[in-house]
Amino acid sequence: MGISSSDGRIFRAGAYLISFACGSVFSAIPVWSAVQRTSQDAAAEQEFTLARSELIRMAGLLQNELARLLSDSPVAPSPELAALIGDGSIHHPRLDDASIPLHLRLVERQRLAGISGVEWARTAAGHCELPDFSPAQLVDASFRQHMQAVLQCRRQELDRYQLGVHKMNKANEATVLELKLPPFTQAAMLSQARAATNKQDADLAQVYKSRRAMYQSVDDLFRFVDAHAHEVHFTNNQLTFDKDADSKIANELINTFLAAAKVMQ
Repeated sequence: MGISSSDGRIFRAGAYLISFACGSVFSAIPVWSAVQRTSQDAAAEQEFTLARSELIRMAGLLQNELARLLSDSPVAPSPELAALIGDGSIHHPRLDDASIPLHLRLVERQRLAGISGVEWARTAAGHCELPDFSPAQLVDASFRQHMQAVLQCRRQELDRYQLGVHKMNKANEATVLELKLPPFTQAAMLSQARAATNKQDADLAQVYKSRRAMYQSVDDLFRFVDAHAHEVHFTNNQLTFDKDADSKIANELINTFLAAAKVMQ
């Protein structure tokens, strides 16, 4: 019994793996409530209004840079981004310096979060190969061993993404306290930041659950073929086993992989 490979097509496991995991690193404008606010909170809201356009501009630049870094793009960073994070000669305000208008400190907080995100993105990607393969490659023992290393690299990359994003979001929460905000504003902003962290953690866990399942399906298939290497062949564009029962199991494993990869589309 054989498993055919239509025109030697490649089973692509990696085409859906690019993700931009840092969306919540840059804090959004807090959602305000009219309940239990003081005049200090009203003044703080005005400061957020003053900072809004610059925060949005910076977030766009920083998100584009994260996307560039995480996709290994050869395109150079924009001059605006370089000016934003690269000039150490410019004096920047301390977040806890209450003598500096709040809107300027909010912009600086965004800038620092962006620098942290960019530094993380430069080291987070594992530069792993895509776990792509054709049925013909399943009979190659050296390729099967190589695929195990590729899968390990991809799994470790996911671990780094999840841990790194969580740490940055927690650090983003901590900077709220440095701003010395009025009590209600501080509580509202902390609540928003913590909710963003929790949502990002949950979203990544869900996305990466699918990716880990796909990697596992590739792993299961390759390990099965490795364990039955003495009876596997690739002839006439078909993967065949000496025993029909083993060919049936391999076919089921391939279908499991294809289903897992389809989820990533």
